[in-house]
Amino acid sequence: ANSGEKALKAVEGDNPPDLILLDIMMPGMSGYEVCQKLKTNSTTHHIPVIFLTAMESIEDEQKGLQMGASDYITKPISPAIMLARVLVNTQAGKTDYPQAIKLLQLSSLELEQEIQVQLDSNPLLEVIDPSEEGHQSGTTAASQSASGVMTA
Repeated sequence: ANSGEKALKAVEGDNPPDLILLDIMMPGMSGYEVCQKLKTNSTTHHIPVIFLTAMESIEDEQKGLQMGASDYITKPISPAIMLARVLVNTQAGKTDYPQAIKLLQLSSLELEQEIQVQLDSNPLLEVIDPSEEGHQSGTTAASQSASGVMTA
């Protein structure tokens, strides 16, 4: 739905959604108002609401969660993380989250691969194994050579 009013109408009916992704900034009624109406309605109060928004201040997030949202995601989004959060919220009350865990592990693997690509493509970056002789724990070659000053 592209407005708060349309979102409220869309959840009414015989087949309500399992989850609602809701932007805060919408024409007409704000996402905060929509969430508040959903949470005070006896037929929709149980539906998890995830705010998906560009509003990234702590106060905005607190307000969204206080309104009853089950999660708050700021843009830009990571598709894998968003999918994991959707799965966790649609499986609320269940004890098994294998799909969400698998998605987070895949996301972590992608991040490790990207780090390796960056390390391989930039000759100025060097990973130092702190267990090797002659290296101080947690430092890089660049930080050791800068006028004898070491940075952590």
